[in-house]
Amino acid sequence: MLVVQEGSTYKMDTKRNKIIRPITILLILSVMISCILGGCAQKNSDSIENKVQETASFLKEHVSSPETASIGGEWTIKGLVVSGIDVEQDYFDMYYDSLRAKVKSTRGVLNDKYNTEYARAVIGVCAIKKDPSNVEGYDLTLPLDDYEKVTEQGLNAVSYILVAARISGTKLENEDKYIDFIIEQLKTDSLDKDEFFSDYISMAILALSFYKDRSEVNAALDEYLDKLSKLQNKDGGFGNCESNAEAIMALSQADINILKDKRFIKNGNRLDEALLKYRLKNGSFCHVLEKKDTDFMATEKGLLALEAIMLAKDGKKLYESR
Repeated sequence: MLVVQEGSTYKMDTKRNKIIRPITILLILSVMISCILGGCAQKNSDSIENKVQETASFLKEHVSSPETASIGGEWTIKGLVVSGIDVEQDYFDMYYDSLRAKVKSTRGVLNDKYNTEYARAVIGVCAIKKDPSNVEGYDLTLPLDDYEKVTEQGLNAVSYILVAARISGTKLENEDKYIDFIIEQLKTDSLDKDEFFSDYISMAILALSFYKDRSEVNAALDEYLDKLSKLQNKDGGFGNCESNAEAIMALSQADINILKDKRFIKNGNRLDEALLKYRLKNGSFCHVLEKKDTDFMATEKGLLALEAIMLAKDGKKLYESR
């Protein structure tokens, strides 16, 4: 007879215990029940948390000098803050100092073409609980309201502009126009021809999830969810790590339980399982399965997706409105 518990193996000594006494049986049953209801269940419930900590620790170690950037910048900062791992304040100060230095040297211009730079910076600054409306005297939220420039960049820009505005408490004059822009994209077929189709759909869902109290938004949201479901592959994923991550973040933000919602389970394959196929032993993520090398963009997005799943278990979200 063999009873196994996490970290230990209990064996009956057949030479000295030819007859198992009732008290021994009760003890063994107690251990088994404890494992089922406690230890083993705890291990399962902690699995995502453990993965979050491992991936966050990898990023902390390998992104030694965080700065305002699309890789090794705001997404790393956001991921580390949410992860809850021990990070020295100096690390976050290093990021903020790099942002301060940049806006000071460029007189507040992060990018004269892509306003998503400002959206990402706002997300990073809010993550470390700083004020994005006053970075070296410059208001980084102002470019969020430049409708012409933002919409020229496309659906992804509009979506993350709305996310940045909502989490920073920034009131946009063009908020309704941005929402209408996202809804109008449903009536075009331009997205269908884009190689990043699923990413754009996910980002649209992410943005619209903040406005579920509006009937017209809910109708559009249902259509976008249907589109995303139809794009999902039989293995439960969308073809690469980042696309899987964007979908998880969006669906979790829209209160979709990716572990149970049948629309996003294909042939018994869940989206979280599809994401974890890209996770490497060191806690990082690769971009595609054909090349299992650490990809830092994939790792940052992978971490945020894991955190979205982790937070959803407690009824929380990756991006909270102010």
